Amino acid sequence: MIKIQPYYAHPAHKKIFDRYLYLVSMALPFLPQMVIGDDMLVVDGRQLRADTFLDQTGKRPLKRSKAYVEALSAYGIKYAPRDEAGQFEQDQLLAARIIQESSPELYEYLFKTDNKYAWPLDVPPMKRENVRRLLTIPMNCLDNELKNIGKIRGKTVKTAGVRDKSEDLLNFVFRYDSFSRRNQTFHLLKDMDVNVCPYCNRIYTVTVTKKGHKSRPQFDHYKNKSNYPYFALSILNLVPSCSLCNQAKSSKEEEVMYPYFDEMGTNVMFRAKAEAGLTYLTGCQSAEDEFRIELEVLEGISEELRRKVECSDKVFHLTQLYNRHKDYVLYLYRKRYIFTDDYLRTICKNFPDMAGSDKELKGLLYLMDLDKGQWGRRSLAKLTHDIDQQITEEEGN
Repeated sequence: MIKIQPYYAHPAHKKIFDRYLYLVSMALPFLPQMVIGDDMLVVDGRQLRADTFLDQTGKRPLKRSKAYVEALSAYGIKYAPRDEAGQFEQDQLLAARIIQESSPELYEYLFKTDNKYAWPLDVPPMKRENVRRLLTIPMNCLDNELKNIGKIRGKTVKTAGVRDKSEDLLNFVFRYDSFSRRNQTFHLLKDMDVNVCPYCNRIYTVTVTKKGHKSRPQFDHYKNKSNYPYFALSILNLVPSCSLCNQAKSSKEEEVMYPYFDEMGTNVMFRAKAEAGLTYLTGCQSAEDEFRIELEVLEGISEELRRKVECSDKVFHLTQLYNRHKDYVLYLYRKRYIFTDDYLRTICKNFPDMAGSDKELKGLLYLMDLDKGQWGRRSLAKLTHDIDQQITEEEGN
């Protein structure tokens, strides 16, 4: 598992954050001022301000579908306004009542209220600073108020029947589906520039948009949106990942490594362990049964990180998956067997302008950059590094 850059540390941080705020403003039923604040967004060369956002973007109230009308009835709101201004206000009141019914603590966190247990009769004023905090807080640094909200679970009985709290929050408030299906989400992922799944570091996750054809990674919710729907749109809860890892993690509650802050680095190695011979060290392609790949945690890391590593290995099936790449490992061994360190040093000495350093030559030889800072650029780069380091250690013994 590799670390990826959070938006605020990314070279394109303003571009990423502006596009993100645009997408969230389009998805949330709150006033744009609550999301954008005093910021001036620049999205594809267009300047957007909160006070003119609706006119500039053409954002419309939520669709008055059958499900929406049923929700209005369930939460005691009469279906009356026909003009857009009234419908926007109705959306906000519905959102406030759903939030209050689902979690009085979340309601108190987001709205200014004297009684967090009472339904609001009118649209209550919001705490803008807390809205922004909710959208940008790291999932491993939740403040006490957000920790106190906890999971949103269970049903609630309303006037029109039984309602699922989490589903109502996702359908009418923190509308991730609306966020994820917009074209700007493709551009956001492209700006984030996460080209390899950070969970498995095996599968490319490049975003491609060309002539109507689109392909992009999925967003994994580090805090799953079923139990934590109020984090469904939070930028540091959205981890670009491959579909296999996203499905493997699903709604599991295990504390896996958090790619925005955690990494295996050089303290966690994938090692080849001999089982039935040593021919595999020459890279012979018929020697797959002679060894296995094991995950080894070196001394010196914290117990917390060790637990996360073990949990990630279990949830994402990393050891099993890497054992499916034995052919690739043998390919690396074959190159390493033929092109020894002495041979590479000779090439560097005789052709310094062409070969560069022995490290650069290894990167060219393996078609990988062995620099840790580039592990997220190429698939299986960490495995390449681990195998190369293991062989170097074995040669030194």
